Amino acid sequence: MDEEALSFIEKPSLVPRDRRVTGRHNPTIPWLLVAVLSTYILVSSSIPHSKSSNTQLWTPSDFISARSAIQRTTTQFTSSLDFIDRKRIYRVSDPSIPIYIGNATSTAEIDQNWDDLILPADIYITDAESSTLPPDVNLYRSPEMGQYKIELEVFHSLHCLNMIRKRVYAEEYPEMLSANAIVHVDHCIESLRELIMCEGNMTPIPIEWSEKGERINPNYAQKHSCRDFDALKEWTKGRAEKSP
Repeated sequence: MDEEALSFIEKPSLVPRDRRVTGRHNPTIPWLLVAVLSTYILVSSSIPHSKSSNTQLWTPSDFISARSAIQRTTTQFTSSLDFIDRKRIYRVSDPSIPIYIGNATSTAEIDQNWDDLILPADIYITDAESSTLPPDVNLYRSPEMGQYKIELEVFHSLHCLNMIRKRVYAEEYPEMLSANAIVHVDHCIESLRELIMCEGNMTPIPIEWSEKGERINPNYAQKHSCRDFDALKEWTKGRAEKSP
């Protein structure tokens, strides 16, 4: 992408949608961060994909009871960037997918969409399941439930991405300007950096020529080989709705 500053225009089609920017908020750089991270992490939520079971996707660190929900899926990514002209770019999107970004839509709707993605993030586990975790962990046993509790990484990562989104749109979420929130967001950036490096996704992103932009432009809307997020979500919901 050209290094000169380019304004973003949110538009699921070729009709620009006005964006509200207040104070000293500059959307260009943080918006790019959210767009790239969103593209990487939200790989299969409400996006058409094909599925097939594949136990080779299991890793030694996967929670052993959740392995039955892990299956391979080919996912068509839909979020990319394109040019209107030499100085203006826009985000290409699929209008059928729930809105997770921006501040031109109801904040309550966007927050609910994120809650639908993230919750439940925690589940209770049995004593037998706790024995499969690393021996050096210091698990907390809930006095109410009498069981141990864990958080699953995929939902923690989505929570972190949502925290970064809120920090970008701090005019809508003033609590994100507190000292504790800034530390939390820094943790989230580091956590997502570690996750992205850990996953090491090597899907090729074609570098194309844009006639309107008169320059090269990466096309991020490519098919990726992924774990099926919907299957993981359903398994987690099933575990959260009843005791193990």
